[in-house]
Amino acid sequence: MSQSSARPSPPLVWVQLPDPQGVPVTVSIDAAAAAYLLQQFAAVFAWPSADGAALLNPAVPNDDEDLPAFARQVLAAAQQVPAAGYGGPGHLFIEAVWRAWQANGGALSLSAFKQRLSACAAEGLVTLATASLSHTLNVLDLARSEWIDAQGTIYHFLVC
Repeated sequence: MSQSSARPSPPLVWVQLPDPQGVPVTVSIDAAAAAYLLQQFAAVFAWPSADGAALLNPAVPNDDEDLPAFARQVLAAAQQVPAAGYGGPGHLFIEAVWRAWQANGGALSLSAFKQRLSACAAEGLVTLATASLSHTLNVLDLARSEWIDAQGTIYHFLVC
């Protein structure tokens, strides 16, 4: 039997990170790991292509878009969020609401959706909330839903 002469691809990135005791650990990422990470980022940020070529923060629609109509669409979509999309009574993860909104024909990226939602909150059309007991919640749900507004306030939930 002959063994394969193919060598593993060289690492693309080397990073030194501390372990829990503070000892530096070198982490290397090869092409396969990089491709996997891009797929994960594509899912989180709703890139139209898994290669990461799309913009992370595409342009937000013009300010003349009807905010009250957008808020009504979002609140209607929120009624369709499954139980897994709740972070507590009446608190829906923003990302879960965005997915329900997309299923109803919404076409904004998650980032643009959050910007429009923030504009609605500033006008009093919707209420957003921060995760106060974040250690009890799913880290991915928190990360995907997190929005920091222009004043530096962090939000995770749409309150219904």
